[in-house]
Amino acid sequence: MYAVYHGQEGIKAIAESVHRATAFVASELKKLGYTINTQLFFDTIVVEADAKKTKRQRKTM
Repeated sequence: MYAVYHGQEGIKAIAESVHRATAFVASELKKLGYTINTQLFFDTIVVEADAKKTKRQRKTM
């Protein structure tokens, strides 16, 4: 029903929005020094997180 409600163009727009948001998060995490262990992705990324680095980042937020 979700696809019927939104239609072909709506589903495509939603998918593009989700992918853009995921790419943005991956980009920002890379800038913070995290390693992204996913080369190709749609809505899910794998992030290598060091506990000490994560704790330091939280303090700056």
